[in-house]
Amino acid sequence: MSDTILVLQQVPHEGLGSIYPLLRRHGVSEQVIPCYREDARIPDSLEGFSGLIIMGGPMSANDSDPVLAAQLRLAESAVRSDFPTLGICLGSQLIARAAGARISRGATPEIGWDQVHLSLESADDPLFTGLPNPLPVFQWHFDGFDLPRGAVHLASSPRFPHQAFRLGQRVYGLQFHVETDAPMIKEWVAVNRHELEAHPEIDRTPMETDSDARCHELSLVAEKIIARWLGTLAARG
Repeated sequence: MSDTILVLQQVPHEGLGSIYPLLRRHGVSEQVIPCYREDARIPDSLEGFSGLIIMGGPMSANDSDPVLAAQLRLAESAVRSDFPTLGICLGSQLIARAAGARISRGATPEIGWDQVHLSLESADDPLFTGLPNPLPVFQWHFDGFDLPRGAVHLASSPRFPHQAFRLGQRVYGLQFHVETDAPMIKEWVAVNRHELEAHPEIDRTPMETDSDARCHELSLVAEKIIARWLGTLAARG
């Protein structure tokens, strides 16, 4: 069985971040598809890969875009076959949509350092058991999703009640980010400044002044979640 994970990256500034060294540490390699490039070729199937990670991006999972449509087909295949999959932000929305759930705009965005509250069901989940509750996370999204039919609800926040879910045994969607490091957050603030300016109620100060310490705390969460998710690859093999 291949030990290569297929990674679908939507935009240049939303890469694997802190996940990358965790893959190296566990002896797993990745094939990153830069979906934002015109010459990007998204595989037709998941054959030859041991796992799938769908990263975040500023687009909507509802967009009628050929690149997103190709990713949606892979997500549908992953859900059907219980293929080890991790969707982050937009990735979670694509998985939810692939499972038949509705994607919709939230009343207000979630942007910046935040917390999500773990559900009772999370205590028995292979990835979330024993994690801090509330869980420290980083957020940057406008859309949310309904909980897919048959999914296990794992986390919530006051504005977006569906923050994490599991389908089957190996397909996970995380609305929040665990992969962000301090340089990445600095870049997001710069690249997405127009979004911050459109929402002056968002306090950007913690993102600009406190990300080093918070990213260290977040990396401890990411290490547990990613290591446990990588365990689903071995279990499937």
